[in-house]
Amino acid sequence: MKSLVLLLLASPLLAQDDLVWAVPALPSAPLTLHAGQIEIEAERPDLHAPTGVRAAHRTYEGAWEFAYRYEREDFGGLLDGGSQLFEQDVFDRGYSRAPASHTREVHHFSALYGYSDALSILIDIPWISNKMRFTTDSGGDFTRRKIGMGDLELVGIYRLGESETGETLLNLGLSLPTGGHDEKDTLPGSGGTAVKLPYPLQLGSGTFDLKPGMTWTHSDEETSWGAQVKQVLRLYKNSDDYNQGFETHATAWVARRFREDLSGSLRLAYEHAEEYDGQDSDLDPTVGPTQDSKTQGGDKLHIFLGVNYTYPGGHRFSAEIGGPLFQDLNGPALETDIIYRIGWEISF
Repeated sequence: MKSLVLLLLASPLLAQDDLVWAVPALPSAPLTLHAGQIEIEAERPDLHAPTGVRAAHRTYEGAWEFAYRYEREDFGGLLDGGSQLFEQDVFDRGYSRAPASHTREVHHFSALYGYSDALSILIDIPWISNKMRFTTDSGGDFTRRKIGMGDLELVGIYRLGESETGETLLNLGLSLPTGGHDEKDTLPGSGGTAVKLPYPLQLGSGTFDLKPGMTWTHSDEETSWGAQVKQVLRLYKNSDDYNQGFETHATAWVARRFREDLSGSLRLAYEHAEEYDGQDSDLDPTVGPTQDSKTQGGDKLHIFLGVNYTYPGGHRFSAEIGGPLFQDLNGPALETDIIYRIGWEISF
């Protein structure tokens, strides 16, 4: 297992002439003056959610946060429901092509702006690389890769309630169909002609999707914990007469501060994705399960270990690595092997 993961999230914020110090989490960070300059002690690292939890904090009016996060998910081995399958089992069901492995990498570039103390606006731009290897019933194999921009996401993060030890946030997100859902390439048997790639190699949904959610956080002197629930609501079919399935994501975590600048976390994450509604007429579902809308989605429960590290000047780094505890897939489909994320963030 190779991995590590680093992301960062917000910290200081200066409101110009008033020199107001604010932090996006709970306790305020101390500030001291030295020779006309302001030195800011970094905010507690555990007061930000693990890097795999997105849109889980806000910032203050006029503040900016910029972040980069890299995430990778490796898939290998086939499941139908919770039962293990082999590639020959896929061929025995009448398919001529079976997925053997899949690597999905995403580079997230995001910005968070404090419209007011209660409302922050997040924009996230993903750059995606999908790489899949397939085997055929004739004994051959081939690999295809697709790289490009995914669906851009806009999220409003609104503070519903706040206390000295925690807060409740409402997330209202909108996904824009900026990622391609008609990606093509040559495939065995296509005679050198570029044809539509299977569903997992597409970069976007082709639809405007709503993403509502709620986040709860709490902390004491050395420990913090939180939870988040989000959904992806597909409201209509795209131009290829299908839409991806509705999704529900729920996660809970606990974090412990080891030093003033370092904390560790343990997180559980559940996801449910329904099968696709409709079928792309350019994809023959009898060729392979990656072209069948009924073999997409399923239920997964993952566990993650993470670390947050703060650095003076508003920098935050985070890392997370995890894998499955349980998977029940609408297969035949590739199961998740390992997930890891790294990232960096600066706030000012």
